Amino acid sequence: MSARQTAKMEIFVGGALILFGTAIFSAAGNLPPPNFEPLGSAALPRILAVIMAALCLIMMLRGVRSLREPVTPIGGLPANDTEERGLPPQRPYLSAAVFLSTVCFVAVMDLKLLSFAPAGVAYMSFILFLMNDMNVKRIPVFVAFSAVLVLSSYWVFTRFFFIDLP
Repeated sequence: MSARQTAKMEIFVGGALILFGTAIFSAAGNLPPPNFEPLGSAALPRILAVIMAALCLIMMLRGVRSLREPVTPIGGLPANDTEERGLPPQRPYLSAAVFLSTVCFVAVMDLKLLSFAPAGVAYMSFILFLMNDMNVKRIPVFVAFSAVLVLSSYWVFTRFFFIDLP
């Protein structure tokens, strides 16, 4: 994919995710009133929607800036545009794998096959494995990092936000 196509895709995906974040922000208003939380049950989804929109705006601005860069002359095109710009290689299969694993993560918890902690550790470890070029030697590091992240998130959500995770 060329740099121009990547920039256009960043703008398109950023716009779509901002619309999605707007829908989340709006739908969070329909959540029931809180019993114990001082901020309310709509606060967390709304905060996450705002953060997502802000990050998408940054991505879209980067895409617009890339589109404004002058086109390289015909004789001076780099062999691999992503390496020339210092970007990681593009691997579109990763997005499909992450999406499918996210669906499986939610389904496993919805079907009550696993609770949040073991499902989260498995999910995070698998994502880290994919994103690190499927490096088998680093699996113990991925599992340890995932366990710390998932268990600390579980503790924060249940003890601080009073949100019961599945």
